[in-house]
Amino acid sequence: MTTPAPPLTALAAPRRGRGPDRRRGVLRGVLAPALLAAGVGTALGVLTSYAQGWLPEQVAPLANSSTSWCVVAALLALTARSAPAGALAATAALLSLNAGYGLGSELRGYVYGSQGLAFWSLAAVVAGPPVGAAVHWVRQRRRLLGPPAAGVLAGVVAGEGAYGVLVLADVTPYGPYHGVQLALGVVGLAWACVRLRRPAGVAVAVAVAVAVAVAFVVVYGDPQLFSQVVG
Repeated sequence: MTTPAPPLTALAAPRRGRGPDRRRGVLRGVLAPALLAAGVGTALGVLTSYAQGWLPEQVAPLANSSTSWCVVAALLALTARSAPAGALAATAALLSLNAGYGLGSELRGYVYGSQGLAFWSLAAVVAGPPVGAAVHWVRQRRRLLGPPAAGVLAGVVAGEGAYGVLVLADVTPYGPYHGVQLALGVVGLAWACVRLRRPAGVAVAVAVAVAVAVAFVVVYGDPQLFSQVVG
């Protein structure tokens, strides 16, 4: 008995997932979220500058706090399909938020100094990748990467809140805002620890969160360190 020949369509059909089509798919999966993040980040950055004059005094820091920008970057990173693409998208979002804020300030007649632009651009490059990757690792419940990722996100929120409570409470009217911010960071960390369950994972998440929060307070509170970082 002879074996029937395969249909001509099977012989002519190209292999999926190889060649130029696959490369284009990969580029779209990486570049498209980054371009979206850059566009949205620029628009929100401009809006951030204007919002400083619109919001009530008690919640004015919401317009341009690090937590707000990191939340925006994290949400935009979720439009990516993978942790590396999310890291790129979050970095693009933070850089664009900073650039948009500078543009908005100039449009309002204020000068956004080169020192601030350089510092926050450097901060975007440093913080963007872990924030963007972290949201994917936490969502995917990675046993190895999930705990430090949860610690990074909670540490950013709690760190800025702690700086506000410890340093700014006596000189600004933003005390309640920063107190709530600190509480949200602690609650977020507690929620992550409940989901992690494993004692080792909980210990790593707490240690990373504390380290990030302390670094936040130190960098924010030391003008000389600020000057050294931005050169």
